[in-house]
Amino acid sequence: LPPPPPPPEGVSFPAPPSAPVGGEEGKDYIGGLEALSLNHLPPGSARFWAPVVCMYLLTLLYLSLLRREWPVYARLRHMWDSQPAPHRYAVLLRVSPAATPPSVLEERLAALFPGEVEAVAPLRPPRSLHPPRRLSL
Repeated sequence: LPPPPPPPEGVSFPAPPSAPVGGEEGKDYIGGLEALSLNHLPPGSARFWAPVVCMYLLTLLYLSLLRREWPVYARLRHMWDSQPAPHRYAVLLRVSPAATPPSVLEERLAALFPGEVEAVAPLRPPRSLHPPRRLSL
């Protein structure tokens, strides 16, 4: 095949990874992107095992760091979970607001559980939050 025509004046294109870099074809010089890839290794070379060895070394490093970090994480998580927080002690009561207003319910709960009732918050039924849409036929 004839060589491709040269690029126009002032325009440069990057060399593809399979093109010889830094030397003439047939020379043993390897550089640039070719040196970072495995294209220059002959088939069956022992150097193909280098990525496998690196993978196992990095896996061992990760697992050893994880093993050292896990007890610290578990201890801090238990400390966090042992602290009292109001959202962990919420109770949902299904009571009709018409039959029992929130103020009456709060008085009754305070009598049952003195000093333990933080607040009584009525929840609106979903129908009042999202009114039904009318379908036009």
